[in-house]
Amino acid sequence: MSTDGESRLRFSPTIELGHLLQVIALLGAVGGWGLVGYYQVSKQLDFQAAEMALFKQRLTTDETTIAELRDSMKLTASETRQQLAKIIDQLAEVRVLVAGQPRGGDAPRH
Repeated sequence: MSTDGESRLRFSPTIELGHLLQVIALLGAVGGWGLVGYYQVSKQLDFQAAEMALFKQRLTTDETTIAELRDSMKLTASETRQQLAKIIDQLAEVRVLVAGQPRGGDAPRH
């Protein structure tokens, strides 16, 4: 290092073309990254909104299907109970008929 006064850096308040170009490049880079980031976030939000709408539609469809299946199961259970009650009544009638016959297989004589 030299100690004479000419080798020292001096601050100059003048703004030159190089300074302007550096500021423009810095602002362009920062602004460009900001715009790209905003664009990508906007696209991601649009995509997620579309996915959410599709999810809601599927959920509504599934809820409707589940309700229809539940009603169908209730109807089937009701019909099954009715058929089972008929079968039990018919079995009771058969028991009465079988119990009324003599054991020898002959019909009762009157």
